[in-house]
Amino acid sequence: MGNIFDILPPQPKTKKQEEKPRTKKSRGSAWFLVFVIFMLLVIFWINSYPANINQNSTTKPTPQVDSVDFNLFDNNLNFNEQASQIKIRLINASGNINETKTMKNILAKAGFQIEQTTVTDTTYDQTIIYYKKEDLNKANQVEDALTTSYNVKKEESTTLGNSYDILLVIGQNKIPE
Repeated sequence: MGNIFDILPPQPKTKKQEEKPRTKKSRGSAWFLVFVIFMLLVIFWINSYPANINQNSTTKPTPQVDSVDFNLFDNNLNFNEQASQIKIRLINASGNINETKTMKNILAKAGFQIEQTTVTDTTYDQTIIYYKKEDLNKANQVEDALTTSYNVKKEESTTLGNSYDILLVIGQNKIPE
């Protein structure tokens, strides 16, 4: 019979029992996930703003502080006496700085008095004549002077100042020559 106190000899450890050295798990995948979520938020934020501002706005253009003025008047022009009494403020909303010069030449040859010229960053498709209710005849005279060069639209305005009779906004719709 065997001894109760016999101890079994030590057995070697199996591969399953061997301890594996602990390594730190890679945190790269967590940072990658944070980066992807951040980029999605940025893309969403960028796309939440309108891509293009409405350029066909019906609101009045905001003129720039600096005005563009050209010395284009010849002293020997024949002025219509009634047209010379009409005061016009010119705003170039065509996107082409040369349209101010062209419009001033046309109006000067017709005898109109240009009080002020300005350029705006806002562009209009249509050339518009804004006039006060009592100045419809003046608006018609300006329209007649421009019919060969521009497609013109007239609109009555209640907000025009007293320093001019007509506000003329030059649009991009010049008639090709």
